[in-house]
Order: sequence, then C-alpha cells, then structure tokens
Amino acid sequence: MGEVESLEGHYSDLRHKLNTGAITPDAFRREVAKLWFEDKDGRTWMVGAHSGHWYVYEHDQWQPANPPRSTRAALALACPSCDGPIESGAAFCPHCGYRLPEPETESEAQPEIQVASVKPARMPIAAAMLNAPRRRLVAAASIALLVVCLLGLFAFSTLRNGTLFAAAPITPTSPRASRTPTPNSDTVGLVPTPILAALVTSTSTPTTGPTSTATRILPPTTTATATATSTPFPSATSGPTDTPRPPTNTPLPPPPTPTATTVVAARGRIAFAMLNQSGPNYSIYIGNADGSGKQLVAANSRQPQFNPDGSKLVLTGMGDFRGKIFVRTLGGGELGIDNTPLEARNPAWSPDGHQIIIASNETEDRAWRIYIVDAGNTSDKRTTLRYGKTDLIGRYPTWLAGGQILYSGCDVWAGNSQCGIVRVNSDGSGPVLLTTQRLDTAPVSRGDNVFFMSPRDGNWEVYTVPLGGGAVRNISNNPSQDGLPAVSPDGQSVAFVSDRSGQWAVWAMRLDGSGQHMLFPLENGYANGGDLDWTSERISWAP
Repeated sequence: MGEVESLEGHYSDLRHKLNTGAITPDAFRREVAKLWFEDKDGRTWMVGAHSGHWYVYEHDQWQPANPPRSTRAALALACPSCDGPIESGAAFCPHCGYRLPEPETESEAQPEIQVASVKPARMPIAAAMLNAPRRRLVAAASIALLVVCLLGLFAFSTLRNGTLFAAAPITPTSPRASRTPTPNSDTVGLVPTPILAALVTSTSTPTTGPTSTATRILPPTTTATATATSTPFPSATSGPTDTPRPPTNTPLPPPPTPTATTVVAARGRIAFAMLNQSGPNYSIYIGNADGSGKQLVAANSRQPQFNPDGSKLVLTGMGDFRGKIFVRTLGGGELGIDNTPLEARNPAWSPDGHQIIIASNETEDRAWRIYIVDAGNTSDKRTTLRYGKTDLIGRYPTWLAGGQILYSGCDVWAGNSQCGIVRVNSDGSGPVLLTTQRLDTAPVSRGDNVFFMSPRDGNWEVYTVPLGGGAVRNISNNPSQDGLPAVSPDGQSVAFVSDRSGQWAVWAMRLDGSGQHMLFPLENGYANGGDLDWTSERISWAP
C-alpha cells in the first residue's frame, strides 16, 4: 500500500474516533497534523483536518491538490464484503466502510502472465474466498469446469501417444480464464486463484503461480510486507513504517528553510494578551517582533491596541475592573474612560488618536452595538453608530486610516438578511457588506486589503478581501487554528496567532500568505469558550 493511501487510512481511523467520541477535537487536530509526507520532488503534502482533502506546500503557501499515488491495478469494481460498487483504486467501500485489499507491484519473473496479487493473508485461501459471498459459486463453477477440461485433455493426450501435454502450451480460450487486469482495459477482472494460474501456464511439467489471496488491510500501526506479484504495471514503493514521519516535535511540517527571500522581517513591537498562570484572567504584554524584550505592561487586562504613534495602549479591564476601558501610556500612567459600560469590549483608536470605538451589549435586547467615545475622557458624550435612525448591530470594530470603520455584523440597513465584515463611514452612512459569512470577524486593514478571521472552511483561518469588495482568499491556509490578524507598521506583513506548533504562538507572513514563520510563543495560551474565548482577543503591531 502506498504512503498516500496509508495516511488516508490513518485519517479515516481518526475521523471515526472523533465521530464516536473516542478522541476530543483538539486531539483529532493534533493527530491529523502528523499526517504528512514529502514526495520525490521535495514537496510537502498534508491532510486537511476538517475537509480530509490533500494540501501541498508550494510557493510558500498551502494549496489544495491531489498527491502522487503509486500506479497500480484495482482488484475489483465491487466491494468483497457488501458487493456494492466502488471506484477503481478506492481504499474504502463507501457503502459498508470495508477497507479494500490493495494490489501490489508486478513480478519480473513471469512477465507474460497477468495475475494480480495482494499482500499475504493470515487466513487460508478458502477462507479468503468466503469474504466475497456472491463470487463463491462463480469461482467454484470455474474451477470445476477447468478441472474437467484438464482431465479431458489428459485422457485425450494419453489415448493418442501416451504423453501428457506433448503439444505446445495450451492457451485457455474460456472468457473466465482471461479475466485478469490489462493495461489498456477500462475495467478490472476477477483475481484468479492459484489453480487458475497453473492452468494458464501449463506445460509438460505443471507449475503453480504466485499465491493469490484476499485480505483486509492491516491497521496503519502494522508494517506491511510486499510480495512478488505479476501485473502489467511498474513496481511501486512499499508502504510507510509503523510510526508517523515528522522528524521533529512540531506536529506540522516546517516551512522551507528560512532565507532572506522567504522569511518576513520581524521589526517593531507587538502587544498581546495571554492567560495568567494563577487565574482565569488575561494580562497584556509587549515584546519585540523578533521575540526579545517581552514584558508585562498591564495585569488583569485584555484586547490591547496601540494608538497611531505607538506611545499608548487602549485595553479592556478584567477582575475588579471588568469591562472598564483604560488608556495606558507606555512611559507611565493610566487613564480610565468613564462613560463606557461594563459590557464594553474590543476598543480601537481613531486615526487621529482622539477617539475610541467600542462594542457593547448593555441594552435590554442584548444586541451588540457600536459606540464612539472621547479618548481623553474630557467629555461624557457617547455616540451610537447609526445608519439613519437604525442602530448598526455588530462587534469587533476597528478604524481605517481614511476614517472609515470596519466591524463584524449584519446588514440591518437591508433587512438583516446577511452577515459578515461591514465597511461604513464614521457617521454611519454608506455601509457595505464585504463578506457574507456570519462568523467572519476581527477585521483589520492597511492599504487596499482587509484581513479577517473565519471558520468558513472548517477551522479558523486568516483571510483577505479587497477593501472595495471582491473575492475572499485564505492566506494562512493551515489545518490548525489561525486568527487575530494584525498588519505591520510598514503594511508589508501580517501577524497572527496559531496553535500549529502544538502551543499558541505569534506568527507572521507576507500579505499574500507566503513566508510564514513563528515569531515567539505564548506560553500560557488562550481560553476556549465563553467571554474569554481566544477569538474575542486582539494583537496589535506598532513601530
């Protein structure tokens, strides 16, 4: 069995365990992350956790593709267990889940004989034949007919000149004796038994061809041993060993060796939150983009964002200061924004640094609305973002350099029929729905592109869409969890968080998704579920 088919078998087993509750979703993702291999051209292939599709790492990004498979002939076009129809080359029966026998490579010892064989079974031939219930009568009748023919030939030869098979080797003309795979046939015949092989190759001294038995494929943890076979196809490599291939502790294959042309330059500072070691709250840290100089700047706080010049942070308080919005000057000092409710979340700066936008669900209907407050706490005025007289409903707001606002919400101005990433003017006019998936969230932008996170493909990924609207593209493209994008000060890179290495860490890539590499780990990680879920957090990148 080829390496691709073995890994697909692993995935099927893991998916079954997930569906039956034998493993958790996190354990499933970790194990699937080990299902990768490298082909003869040096390309890395991996199975997607949620889709089960193959991805290849080319041009510094993961792309869906079909992996190279061993050239081989399928044994049958019907399942030997339920007799249901199957596709040629299938590893599993789509009807009953039976793991189908795999044909092996051809033997050069008898190239003129086209007899397909599979790996040796631990059961006798008769028991193997019983696995195909609808073929037993056909096989038995064929064998009986050929035995009668053999006895007739023996008697005929003895009566004529007293010798057996004195004439040239007999070529069977029965359609049943020739039902073996051929390289130019669109269908595959039945696998002949050892007796059939002996009849086809009969000479003055009858010999027996390779043993042909049917067997279920062994579990992926058992090393398979190939046997010599005779098929019209070239030899293929043997199956994988009984352990996963990744050579390091990282469950995913590393990107190509970092060079000056593939790695994103890590400059500036990144603000981020991670869980406290001693409690359920978050604390905010700042570190250099290269991973050095990490320091605590605000305990019991979360959702940080730098102001435009990088001298201040706006953040959400926790614990005794739950929901309180603060402005912390990095040189020292902290200012609380008084007219923000306990439910305030995801504060973000205006381009001039004079205002802060927040989301809150303080109202009786508990819908998330967007508000604008004074960043200097000099005014009690709080403005609700409205389209005409209609409150705009959404969360995770952020400001664009040109003064427009992005947020995750629904098109209340058009009947509330679709949700996604919304772009709107700061006075609430001109709303535009850029995407149409309800869970699209955490938008950021610099230049002509909007970056956001979404589980639209089965797991959280980082996506991009033009600021004016258009096609959505997955740029993180990895089976693990990726999200919380932040654009670099020079607008050339995107930072994001990911658990692809087995723990949460901050990663970086170019705007097109190339050059992905880890900047530094988040030792305490994030929470899952509830108000503290990692998807509601934020990271920020400043000079």
